[in-house]
Amino acid sequence: MRREELSELHYIAHMSNVASILGQGILSNRRASQVGHTSVAMQAVQDRRAKVVVPGGRKLHDYANLYVCARNPMLYKRQGQHADLCVLQVSTDVLDLLGVVVTDANASSDYVRFLSYRRSSYGPFAPELKALVTRLENNGLIREERLGRMFAVKPGPTFEDAWRAYERDLADWRDTIEALADLFMRMRTQQAELAATVHFAAKGVASKKATDKPSEMDLLGEVMSWKQKRRPPLNEADVAATIRGLSVLGWLQVKPSTDLPVSEEAVLDV
Repeated sequence: MRREELSELHYIAHMSNVASILGQGILSNRRASQVGHTSVAMQAVQDRRAKVVVPGGRKLHDYANLYVCARNPMLYKRQGQHADLCVLQVSTDVLDLLGVVVTDANASSDYVRFLSYRRSSYGPFAPELKALVTRLENNGLIREERLGRMFAVKPGPTFEDAWRAYERDLADWRDTIEALADLFMRMRTQQAELAATVHFAAKGVASKKATDKPSEMDLLGEVMSWKQKRRPPLNEADVAATIRGLSVLGWLQVKPSTDLPVSEEAVLDV
């Protein structure tokens, strides 16, 4: 499923909890345990979740969990209580909040994969990414070649077979894949850090603007503040050109700033 196809998220709750949720919001398991409420959770699942720690993040019980679709195994298990349950619709805007973690399965599953990015010296960093890259390499889907101090990632010997085997599934992601390929083709290696940094910072700025889109200057200030200790320092004009370029290409939702320090020639280079 692509992000633009996701119109809402769901939260399953007991009807008696709705008033509290409207007043205090949807709480994590840990915070909910400190207020009076009627739990609809399955204890066996909660016992497993209590042992899970999100890589690079917190304990799973410190997160408020939402569903892409409420018609899931939990709701099926609770069908005998259907008259007492409700499904709350939650805006997908919460996905842009800092610290949000998305999984590809039940977060307590043995097979779930977490990928949570956070700020680092050279851009957003996910400590779990290396393990996933290793899995792709071990299965022959990609191979890494050293290029000086960097690595080039290229298709591995099993890539073509895997593409054919999963062609129908990958068709759902064709637009996203083509958009990413188009973006990468426009960038030099040195621009990748800037693009990733600007895109990640945009989410943080957007989360602070509850009722309005951030401006290009808001985002520029956020990036320069984040990178103020970077050595060598980032060039403000390069950051500004990246912000304007990604905005023009539709990768950022920001308001244009007439005082953004960028030239038309620099934007055309993104």
